[in-house]
Amino acid sequence: MFTQETAPVEGLDRSSKLAALVRLLDDASPVVRGAITLELSSYGPGLETDLRNLANQPDETGWRLLTEITAPVYRRRLRLAWPYWMNLPEDGARLERALTRLAEFQNGPRWRPPLGQSLDLLAGEYLGREGVKSPEGLARFLFHEKEMQCVRNGPPLSGHSNLAEVIESGRGLPVSLVCIYILVGARAGLDIQACNWPRHFLARYRDGSGLFIVDPANGGAVTDAETFLSMQGTSREAAEAVLSFEVDAATIVARILGNLVRAYRSENDEEGCLLAVDLLRDIESRMRDGAPC
Repeated sequence: MFTQETAPVEGLDRSSKLAALVRLLDDASPVVRGAITLELSSYGPGLETDLRNLANQPDETGWRLLTEITAPVYRRRLRLAWPYWMNLPEDGARLERALTRLAEFQNGPRWRPPLGQSLDLLAGEYLGREGVKSPEGLARFLFHEKEMQCVRNGPPLSGHSNLAEVIESGRGLPVSLVCIYILVGARAGLDIQACNWPRHFLARYRDGSGLFIVDPANGGAVTDAETFLSMQGTSREAAEAVLSFEVDAATIVARILGNLVRAYRSENDEEGCLLAVDLLRDIESRMRDGAPC
């Protein structure tokens, strides 16, 4: 994985010590792996930045091993931080906080810009453009100009539910794209809501002309509600009820966690799957009991 000769760890400064630990990833022995795990766990929240600043970056095998080694630390951090988003007073803030915590966990030791910062940059770029700002214009910006697309081939991966990674790659599940659309829209002063459509998540908004539906799985296509409902045939009445139902942050986060359960199962990540199941059950229990979430 690395051609450099393995360096001793003791007596080095923080950066040199981390570089030496990364080189030691080549040694797969349980004793060395245990020592690396112990050392990396002492780095705390700054590990991602420290790794980013290394002169010699790990290759993909190295990143995979680093993620495996540090996974217990990030799972523990997520469990400790998770409940606090439920206590925020505003639903949009609850959604962003929950998705930020999930992104931090999924990023693990690999540095990515904080989710809020990435959303700010997208909103700033959109607001800096000429013309009237509208939900339809934002849909064109995100799904055409920025080329954010719904993944279509192969099984969904856990990264498709990580908003930080979705913004970076431009590929995600419909509910992930809807969340980005909603959160960027909020920064632009646009009232965009989620629609829990049975097949995949949609977004909706109202303007002076009525209700409109945005489908991220279809390139962000915008359709007026009447046209959309006319395509539902005998299911029109049920579809109308779904479109009118308000979807809160807890429902959206539960959908994302359900996607993560399936993705981690297909990736044979048992611990990740169990964590997502636990978080999902907690939300579902709170929703049944009418508790804040």
